[in-house]
Amino acid sequence: MKKTVYLVITAVLLLIITSFIISDFIFLGLNIKKINLFSDFLPAFEINPVDTAVEKYENNFLMMLSDSLDFESDSNFFSGNNQDFLEFYGQDSSLFLLNFFESLKKTERDGTKTRVAFLGDSMIEGDLVSQTFRYKLQKKFGGSGVGYVPLTSTVSGFRKSIKHSFSRNWRTYSLISDGYFKKFGLSGYVFVPQIVSKKSLADSASTDNQSWVYFESPQNSYDNLKEFYTIKLYYSSTDNFNYVNFIGKTNKYFILGGEDIVNELVLNDSNTISELKLYFNTASRTDFHGISFESASGIFVDNYALRGNTGLPLVNLDKDVLKAQNKYFNYSLIILQYGLNVVAPESKYFDWYKNDMVKTVSFFKECFPQADIIIMSVSDKCYRKNGCFLTEPSIPIMVGLQQETAKESGVVFWNLFESMGGVNSMYKWVNANPPLANKDFTHFNSLGAEKIGTFFYKQLLRSYIKFRNKK
Repeated sequence: MKKTVYLVITAVLLLIITSFIISDFIFLGLNIKKINLFSDFLPAFEINPVDTAVEKYENNFLMMLSDSLDFESDSNFFSGNNQDFLEFYGQDSSLFLLNFFESLKKTERDGTKTRVAFLGDSMIEGDLVSQTFRYKLQKKFGGSGVGYVPLTSTVSGFRKSIKHSFSRNWRTYSLISDGYFKKFGLSGYVFVPQIVSKKSLADSASTDNQSWVYFESPQNSYDNLKEFYTIKLYYSSTDNFNYVNFIGKTNKYFILGGEDIVNELVLNDSNTISELKLYFNTASRTDFHGISFESASGIFVDNYALRGNTGLPLVNLDKDVLKAQNKYFNYSLIILQYGLNVVAPESKYFDWYKNDMVKTVSFFKECFPQADIIIMSVSDKCYRKNGCFLTEPSIPIMVGLQQETAKESGVVFWNLFESMGGVNSMYKWVNANPPLANKDFTHFNSLGAEKIGTFFYKQLLRSYIKFRNKK
């Protein structure tokens, strides 16, 4: 026992000593980080961005940090509400978000639907950022409903924009882990219910072994989400007697008879409901893409979050499936939020990523020719060095290359990194009162995501008002 105590004390003393005398070094090919047991109690110091950015980009990224950690107004945590961080790199400036703004004008005038696809990684998982962006747009231009929702989700308990549960006998295929599947739509997921014995509608009261999903409108969320109006289900072709049992205010049965690569089934459009449960009676394999909650008019924002996605696997989405989905959704704006899964403190060269992202943007232009595209830069991300939290050196490099991707592709670029304060700003977001980001110094929490969604909306709205006033 005494020997164990002595070993523990010795180890702690060695860690304390190395906190003061050892810097980062490489040993046998491994990158050994300095250990500092007291780093959580020490403040991070401000740094010159030249110390962390390649000289090529040093003039593009200023340190825009407030002297105070009191984040009571937007001006304290954004680097300037009057600055425009939306940049268009098309040859004709009159085409700046033209399709999206023209669609917004129609929505504003007569309620014609406008739809936005918001694609990203774990930063928007659980509808973060996009739920606030959606709410602001719907409050201004009309519409209600959360839009697209997957049938299963690892973050269903975390998401606040809809209550969602499901049976455990679904098979869920992902673009990231099951790329061989090859029939993915925008979400990057396909959901396959349990195959059950063939039954007639007369036997439909029995739900034994059937896969199911349950949705309930959240009463403690935004007021545009408190009731369900139009509900639509999307699935692949099916050639057998398969149907869905709808449990809501009234019980209904829907035969899945579609023969197209993507089929739309309207489950509800006659009355408002606050919850529903679907049982899937499938005697043969049928692939489902998801479900949509919307109203008859207004604007809708679909969250397509896929954890771990760099944006590059998107070129493996099925073109025919995407085009078939777009016949129903008619997207006028696509937002691409990626890059954080690529950066690392020691990385400096991302030309390969830029070249492949140019291909990704080209792919989306082909599949959605009527949609404008916005590339959203990475946010700030901090790492620990010498006991302090500093912007990863690769972040400004990645932002610059994402900007170059937008230039080469002729699309819009939104500089989230500079919008939130630039170099070393994530440290201040984490330590704000209340905190606006998580202790991983990478992801925004719900409050921070709300700030980002609001500011992004304000930037787009200001550009739209300028466009509308010119006409």
